[in-house]
Amino acid sequence: MWHPRDMKLTAVFEPAKEGGYTCFVEEVPAAISQGETLREAKANLLDALKLVLECQRELAERELSPNALREPIEFCRGMKLRDLERHLRRQGCVSFREGGAHKVWLNPSTRKITSVPRHLEIKEGTVHGICKQLEITRRNR
Repeated sequence: MWHPRDMKLTAVFEPAKEGGYTCFVEEVPAAISQGETLREAKANLLDALKLVLECQRELAERELSPNALREPIEFCRGMKLRDLERHLRRQGCVSFREGGAHKVWLNPSTRKITSVPRHLEIKEGTVHGICKQLEITRRNR
């Protein structure tokens, strides 16, 4: 049985004649980017996708009737990084040290630490592991 959290978008990466890659999202054709490496192209494409979706929302909101009902559709059971960090702070944890792709968080009351990846969306299993390592409760959705 299909479930919305199983929905994934398809990124297409094509080698460019000049070197590097051009890329787009099949389901959102306005999301187009490029990069010298595959990693850079992926990061740039995610940035383009986010921007296109934000602009599309803004344009759609301008045309909605005052009686329109809007509600979010979630495709992932994870948590946005900013929401996770807010939850960690509310549980008494503090950011202890920062690296390139991760932060280390400390629970001062238990002296437990864990790393937190700097991704826009943190997967549910990762959130669970972070909370378990810090010995804090998992935020209810």
